[in-house]
This record gives sequence, structure tokens and C-alpha cells, in this order.
Amino acid sequence: MSPHSPQDRATETREPSVFANVSPQDADSGRAPERLVQLTACFLRFGSDGIENIRQLTALAGQLLGGAYAVYFRMEGDRLYALAQWQVPPGFPWSIEAEGRVGTEEILNGCQELHVVRHLPATSYATTDPHVSLYHLKTAVSQAVKCGEACVGSLCVMFREDMLPNDEDRALFAILASAIRIEEQRRAAEQILAREQALVAQLNQITMDREDRVIELKREVNQLREQLGLEKPYRV
Repeated sequence: MSPHSPQDRATETREPSVFANVSPQDADSGRAPERLVQLTACFLRFGSDGIENIRQLTALAGQLLGGAYAVYFRMEGDRLYALAQWQVPPGFPWSIEAEGRVGTEEILNGCQELHVVRHLPATSYATTDPHVSLYHLKTAVSQAVKCGEACVGSLCVMFREDMLPNDEDRALFAILASAIRIEEQRRAAEQILAREQALVAQLNQITMDREDRVIELKREVNQLREQLGLEKPYRV
């Protein structure tokens, strides 16, 4: 991936079309058709497991952008969980604190724009994020993923060289982040449905238990009246 003009930070919003902003140079290079083929193949491999689908999307982001590694972080409380990983270095942590980490600023601020941080060793992240020096990172490209109105995660691709995404890269990243958003929304909907089904089952059980108790009480009344030589008031 060839670097573009020097710039420490770049925040861009693009329509989710991989090929809407492809320059003539990119089109001639043949990268756009190849990316389309790989993107389509990824979607066709999707199954019912949303987490596995997110892992495939994360891997595709790293592969197509040529990153050193890629991670999809899910935010839970004040921590990030590396839900999906591609080519992460040995010993890469499953869970880290969110504050001060590369790729978390957009989650905390509710930003859906593509976030690019170049020259990482010269930024504050060199102090707040130990991964910058530990993994010799130079550039981070990330985008927050929303579920409803809340930012729930961030798709991050890390580079060990200077890199500024072009229009095609940005549009591709937007599609991948949007696909992850769909999987997160589906997961949230499935969790709500599961909770609803559990509540309905509990209510049904309470009703059944109550009906059983009523029948038991009626039998006890019948037995008492029978002992007194009286007519049974209930049919059970």
C-alpha cells in the first residue's frame, strides 16, 4: 500500500460503497475487482454464528488493507475484548482497559467516522498504549461499530509502516464495519428474543404451578367435606 501525503490524523466519512470513489489509477490496478470477489466470497460463507462472521470480516479487513494485524474490539464496561483477531502477535491480550488505547477514542466519543492515526510513536498513544512500542506500530486505522444508538465496538487494522488509506480503502472499511454492525444488531436481537422466551416460560410455569396448587386445594376441601359426610363441591 503506497503512502499518501504526510498527515498525522485523518478522519473521514464515506458512503458505504467500495467502488464509488475508485480513482482511475486504482481501477487500472485491478484491485477493485479482486476486492469485490473476496468481499462477495466472505459474505457467501456467512452462517448463523454471528461471532464467526465477525471474525471473517476482521480477517478480510487485515488482508485487503495489508495490515500487520487486525482486531475487532467489543466494549463491555470500561474494558475492550478482542472478540475477533487476525494475525495478532503472540501473547496478544484477550482483554485490555479501554482508556488511552488506539482505536477506542471513536467508541468513547460515539464517532462512526473512519479514524486514522499516523506516526504513532510521536503521538500520546506511545505513552498510553503499550502496544505501540511493543508491536512497533506506526499507523492505526479504525472505525467504531454501532448497535442501535450505542457504540459497541471498533474494527482496527494496525500497520508497522506509514500508511494513509485512499478512497477505495476507506469505502471498503465502511462496508466491513457496516457488516459487523449488522451482526452485532442481530446478536442483540437474538439476546432480547431469548430473554423474552425465558420470561414467557417462567410466566407459564408460574401459571401451571398455581393451577396445580388450586387443584390440590380443591381436593383437600373435597376430602374434608367427605369426612363430614357432605357433598363434594369441586370436580377434580
